[in-house]
Amino acid sequence: MFSNDEQILMKAEIIAIGNEIISGLIQDTNGRYLSKQLHLLGIDVSQITAVG
Repeated sequence: MFSNDEQILMKAEIIAIGNEIISGLIQDTNGRYLSKQLHLLGIDVSQITAVG
């Protein structure tokens, strides 16, 4: 159990999948949007990674 003085810090990493993202053909706007939404929930996004 956690007391009222203790806080749980949650972190997340966003992984964007798609060749069009890593080739630079389009900008990853979803990662930015998701990061803002997670921040509102108290979740710290440590990084956004793009993979193809």
